[in-house]
Amino acid sequence: MPLDELSNDQSSRQLTSTPGFKSQAQFSPDSKEVYYVENGRINIVSLDRRDVRPLSVSMDMNVNFAQEKT
Repeated sequence: MPLDELSNDQSSRQLTSTPGFKSQAQFSPDSKEVYYVENGRINIVSLDRRDVRPLSVSMDMNVNFAQEKT
């Protein structure tokens, strides 16, 4: 639903059509897209066109196995 209280169109719109559970939805800083997690992946959906695209994320993780054992 539009967040603008003065909007003439207050009808709700479906943004995605995949059957997976979506969680942790967040608006982009410009409020034109929504980021969400589905099946362990971060996706972005445009509010105008409703096109979904994945967000590529990479990270490095240092693990001290000796400390983890204790």
